[in-house]
Amino acid sequence: MEAGLVAPAGTIGFLIFAAGVGAVAGRYDTRTLLLLGIVGTGIGVFVMGLIPSFGFFLVALILRGHSVASDVEVTDRC
Repeated sequence: MEAGLVAPAGTIGFLIFAAGVGAVAGRYDTRTLLLLGIVGTGIGVFVMGLIPSFGFFLVALILRGHSVASDVEVTDRC
């Protein structure tokens, strides 16, 4: 049952942050946003590997959606 929550948590995180990132993406430099998204994704994945409990893993997965959303919004703009 718990494994079935991984994909929805990642999708929810992406959807929540995609709207916000899309609204401000035009105000900032493309390279800066892409770099922040890549670094944020790397840090997020590293932290998710260190988390000992599944509940915290899901929270981290939702928050990692911010980095993924910024990468998608910026590359969509290019």
